[in-house]
Amino acid sequence: MPNFLSEDDIEHALLQRFQHLHGYDVHNAFNSDPADLNDGSGRADKGAVILPQHLKEAPVALNPKIPEASLIDAIKQLGDHRQAMPPVAANRELDGLIRDGVPVA
Repeated sequence: MPNFLSEDDIEHALLQRFQHLHGYDVHNAFNSDPADLNDGSGRADKGAVILPQHLKEAPVALNPKIPEASLIDAIKQLGDHRQAMPPVAANRELDGLIRDGVPVA
C-alpha cells in the first residue's frame, strides 16, 4: 500500500525546513472558532497577513536609529490593504516596496 502524504504533512515538513535552514519563527494560529482573534498572532482581523509586531522588529534591528515616525509610516505603507487592486498589481506594488525600499520622510 503506498504512503499517503496529506497537505498538512507537506506544510509541516516545509515549515520545519524553514525553521532549521533559515531560522524562521513558526506560529500556529489555528483555533476552532474562526472569528476568535485570541490566537497569539496579534492580528486585528483574520484577513491580516502581516504581523505588525514582527514587522516592527526587523527594521529596528537593521537600523536602530530609525525615527519612530518613519518606522510607523513604513509599516503603514507595507500593511496597507490593497483589496481594491487587481491581485497582480497589488503583488507588484508590495514587491517593489520590499525590494526597493519604502519611501519615508
